[in-house]
Amino acid sequence: MKKILIGTNNRGKFKEITYLILKKIKKISDDSGLCIKALGNKPGIHSARLAKKKGSFLNAMKFILKKLERKKNRSATFISNLSFKNYDGKIISVEGRLKGKISNKILGKKGFGYDPIFIPNNSKITFGQMSPSKKINMDHRYIAFKKLKKKIKIF
Repeated sequence: MKKILIGTNNRGKFKEITYLILKKIKKISDDSGLCIKALGNKPGIHSARLAKKKGSFLNAMKFILKKLERKKNRSATFISNLSFKNYDGKIISVEGRLKGKISNKILGKKGFGYDPIFIPNNSKITFGQMSPSKKINMDHRYIAFKKLKKKIKIF
């Protein structure tokens, strides 16, 4: 196998997925979302749609922070689902989850999407404050890729 189709229109996701795949392989379908417990696990799979509806991820983050102002529980989970279809048509799907919490304000300019408000467990800083290599090697997509690597032998 020499090609993998990455099914996303999100440039940030594409960059991270490309980083995780060996260079000899030409690019996997990914869908991700931020689930916030106090908001009924929303926006979830509608994370990108919320940003579009609000005009930008910055506006969506401001909206989320406003909704959480009086909430004590700020726990959240970033979830990534990856699917891989091999040459004989078999589809393999995996899920990566990373637990954390939502910060009190937007912190950092690195990453993309909701990275500046998500603090992973065992960290004191948001994804938006982390170096790209640190974030990519610990996030929900990385966890999903590790699972996928165990199931297929091309990486």
